[in-house]
Amino acid sequence: MLRRKAFKFRLEPKPAARILLAQFAGCCRLVFNKALALQKELLEAEKSCLSYNKLAGKLRCWKQEKEWLFLKKCHSQPLQQTLMNLDNRTRQERFLCVECGYKENADFVGALNVLRAGHARLACGDIDLVGGLAQEPAQLATALA
Repeated sequence: MLRRKAFKFRLEPKPAARILLAQFAGCCRLVFNKALALQKELLEAEKSCLSYNKLAGKLRCWKQEKEWLFLKKCHSQPLQQTLMNLDNRTRQERFLCVECGYKENADFVGALNVLRAGHARLACGDIDLVGGLAQEPAQLATALA
């Protein structure tokens, strides 16, 4: 018999560690936004986006700039993972249907699919417009399966 267990953990960092975690998160957010702005500039100039490797090279340059020296205090792994996430985001943002050749932004296509599914459920009477879902989530999961 397969037995599945789950454990919940809660980290209670000391005040100094909380400050460091907040600094790491802020540095990651800053690097993401700076790299995203750079990618947008390139796209507006009708050039191709930079790859992860080129962005990582830019990160090294940013760490040398006088106004960005505080990035040296942050570990390189979270910053590099942030650039990897951005690279994946820009590569996977385009949807291409292999059957008909339809091209569109992946988020737009996802929103259309959610809208169509909502309209289908509304037409079938599965949704109560006032109270949201007419079923409990567990019942809904079995109904959809």
